[in-house]
Amino acid sequence: MTGPNQTSPEQLPRINRQWFDWFAWYSRKYLARHFRAMRLLKSDAQRAGPDVPLVSYMNHASWWDPLVGLLIAKEFWPNRNHYGAMDREALESYKFFEKIGFFGVDRGTPRGAVQFLKMAQAITSSPANALWMTPQGRFADARERPAELMAGLPQVLSRLTSGVVQPIAIEYVFWDERLPEVLVHLGTTREIASLSRDRSTCQLELSQLLTTAQDELQVAAMQRNPDLFETLIDGGEGMSSIYGWWRSLKLSWKRMPPVSN
Repeated sequence: MTGPNQTSPEQLPRINRQWFDWFAWYSRKYLARHFRAMRLLKSDAQRAGPDVPLVSYMNHASWWDPLVGLLIAKEFWPNRNHYGAMDREALESYKFFEKIGFFGVDRGTPRGAVQFLKMAQAITSSPANALWMTPQGRFADARERPAELMAGLPQVLSRLTSGVVQPIAIEYVFWDERLPEVLVHLGTTREIASLSRDRSTCQLELSQLLTTAQDELQVAAMQRNPDLFETLIDGGEGMSSIYGWWRSLKLSWKRMPPVSN
């Protein structure tokens, strides 16, 4: 039951599954054109199951984060309804995003904070849903430590009694090819009920979870070893393949019989 100042689940944006799947397909193709690969760190960390409300939160390293998050959602929780906040004015200009789970809030205002908390509570009232957040609230270098989070995420979680939080670390790095790599690590989940009810303490706990995931990803990224990762998207041939092609071309040229006049 919802009170007079609460948002009911029926008032959530109605996700069009065909549009969501199409945009995920398009995003996959788009990333494949701009990155050498998107890779997931192999890990024993337990991922959130399908039977509890899910709150996923990521570090905010780049403009690419929403597309990467969308593909993670599609890959690991394909049957959930995925939601995220967007500036209300921007959403008015791009209504399409409502069809794939974005809801509008007046960012940077007290009213916007209330809007977000109401929507977040409605989203997390069902295990069929997932809420996605970038709680750093700004673009931040992936090496920045600790991961400083704004107060919105602890406020959301303080209203919940069940569900899990899923920290997700993302890096964009250059290895040995012309195009960069997208590296992702799904960190260790945490039961929301096990988090401190004190918001300041909860904020520190969430920061530590994300920082740990980022540290683990950083160590793997520095090794430049694709075998440590599962490849989710292969962007195709890189510069090493071009060099191989060029060597083959030169070898073929040398083997050609001389041209007689």
